[in-house]
Amino acid sequence: MRLHLKQYIFVTLIVIFLIATGYAGKQIGYERIITLLKEHQLLGMAVYIGYTVLSTVIITLPIVPVWPVALLLYGFWTAVFLSLVGILVGASISFLLARHFGRPLVIKMMGKKVFTEIEHLIHVNNTKTFLLIRLFGNNYFDAVSYIAGLSKLTFRTYIVITSVSSFIWIIFMMVIIQKIGGLENIKSFLTMMGIYGAVILIGTVLWEIFHKHHKLKRKKRS
Repeated sequence: MRLHLKQYIFVTLIVIFLIATGYAGKQIGYERIITLLKEHQLLGMAVYIGYTVLSTVIITLPIVPVWPVALLLYGFWTAVFLSLVGILVGASISFLLARHFGRPLVIKMMGKKVFTEIEHLIHVNNTKTFLLIRLFGNNYFDAVSYIAGLSKLTFRTYIVITSVSSFIWIIFMMVIIQKIGGLENIKSFLTMMGIYGAVILIGTVLWEIFHKHHKLKRKKRS
C-alpha cells in the first residue's frame, strides 16, 4: 500500500504548524494563548487536533496532559470528538507509514529495543485479541499502531477496533478529568495525572502478562 503525496504533505504541514505554535507559546505566554483560543475557537480546535495527530505519530510526545485544556475550552463532547479525530488521523498515519516503509521505519520510530520486545505482535491477526491489546495496552498505543501496520490486519479492521477502543478510553479519562475539577484546580489536575498513572500501571501489568503468554505461545508453535 503506497501513501499518496497528499498524506506526506499533510504530515509535513502538521509538524511545521506545531513547531510554529510552540515557538509562539514561548513568545506570547500560554495564559494569553488560552484566552486567545477561547476567542478564536476554530483556530484552537485546529491547533488541538494537530497536536493530537503529532502526539500519536511521535511515540514520545504525550497527549493526556492537554485533555484538561480541551475540556476547559470546548466542553465535554466537543473535546471527546476533537480528541477522537486527532487520534484516529494519527493512528492511520502510523499504520500507513509502517505498511508502506516496513520494519526499517518502525524500528527508527520506536527504537530497536522496544521493537524487539513487541515484534511478535505482528502475528496477531485475531480481531478480539487486537481489541484486548488496544484496551489494556493503551500506554503502548503508538507503538502498537506501527506494529499493526506490519501485520496482516486490514486497514478497515484496524481503524474500527482503534475507533472503539479509543472512544472508550477518551470517555473514561474525560469523565475523570471532569469529575475532579479539570484544569481550573491544580490539585485536581495532579489527582487526574495520579489516576492516569495508576491506570497505566494496571494496564502495564496486564500487558506484560499478555505479552509473556503470547510470546511463549509463539515459541511453542515454532
